[in-house]
Amino acid sequence: MNAAMVAKITELFGTLVIDDVYLGVKLNMAVDEVVDAIQRKFDVRKISSEMMAVMNCWIRTQSWYVNGLVSKFERCLEEAVVDEMREFIINFLERRSEELEDGVLNEDHLFDAVKRATRWLSRLEDWETDGDLTNGVIWWAQYYGDRILQCDYEHTFSWFSNETRTTHYYLPHVPIHLKNIDSELLPDDFQHEEEWDCPICLEADAENPSCVRTACAHIFHGGCLDKCKRAYFELAENYHKECSPCPLCRASIN
Repeated sequence: MNAAMVAKITELFGTLVIDDVYLGVKLNMAVDEVVDAIQRKFDVRKISSEMMAVMNCWIRTQSWYVNGLVSKFERCLEEAVVDEMREFIINFLERRSEELEDGVLNEDHLFDAVKRATRWLSRLEDWETDGDLTNGVIWWAQYYGDRILQCDYEHTFSWFSNETRTTHYYLPHVPIHLKNIDSELLPDDFQHEEEWDCPICLEADAENPSCVRTACAHIFHGGCLDKCKRAYFELAENYHKECSPCPLCRASIN
């Protein structure tokens, strides 16, 4: 949050001395926490076609990041979060002041407001369709002259990882639980590595040769992996579990 926003909040405290620097640090930490929480659950399939095109443009032109550090999307999201948090905190403190007999707020009231705002904004749904965020992304593209092409409108948001050699459909470089990613059904003409054998049946060919690639990037015959999953879930101690472990690395997979 900038100095003007901090000053707007401290105005509610009258003559009570609150260190602006300390308050600014607390607020910025809260904003960072909310931004991180939103990005982790952000579903790019729900965004508008306009936002999708801008984000695809940033990927296509390799300009997703500002100076190689913070992403443009994160900057836009941060601005939207700051606006929401400022409004929440000010409204909360104004109501709290009215409830107090003397109307005097203290630091405990402030930090309670920050905590409540952080929790509420982190749990808020539908950030993908938030008007302020969408407008912020579009404004950024217009202000900095990002050249949106027709092709940027023609596919859902995605990016290719040189590390895993796969295409991903979530925000770049945001940690995501593997159990939330479905295994990928590979095409019949998929080119395996030389001398590849299914790690489960130890054969290249099978009755059903169709293969799948798990979120942890391991490849198995689809039928072999299904048999492993069934055997795992048939054990009484696994009845309540939602995911099974990868036969190779034990990561939780769908």
